[in-house]
Amino acid sequence: MFGILSKNHKHDILQIINTIIK
Repeated sequence: MFGILSKNHKHDILQIINTIIK
C-alpha cells in the first residue's frame, strides 16, 4: 500500500515539474 502511495506521489511531482518547465 505504501509503495503504491509513494509511486503515485512521485508521478504527481513529475507532473508538477513538467508544468513548471513548460
